[in-house]
Amino acid sequence: MKTLLTTIALVVAMTAGANAAQLGAGPIFSNSAYFGYCWWINLGSANITPTSQDMYLLNSNIAVSTHSTCPNGSPVSPGTSCETFPVNEGVNGLSCKMVFSTSAVNVRGSLELTDANSNELSQVELR
Repeated sequence: MKTLLTTIALVVAMTAGANAAQLGAGPIFSNSAYFGYCWWINLGSANITPTSQDMYLLNSNIAVSTHSTCPNGSPVSPGTSCETFPVNEGVNGLSCKMVFSTSAVNVRGSLELTDANSNELSQVELR
């Protein structure tokens, strides 16, 4: 019985990892950029849970410190949108990577750069 339960737990754990999804965008750049953010919306009919929401400066693979309107590990209900943005302003090049615990087939969003007056300078869709 103990072996059966261990096997079931292992299969369930492997299945959950296999269903995880990742979306990303960038890098994008603008000399006039002041602020950047990565936003996404759950257009599905079920909750989706972000497990990682990272942003990177241009030409870097080290995640920068960010804030997010939807915390990692917390379910996001259908129709809800979320933003992740760097703690520091004055960025001119960014990329982002969003990881979810389940399929993200119904998640849409983009990475955007704006100037100091919040005018959009550059944008690319999450894929």
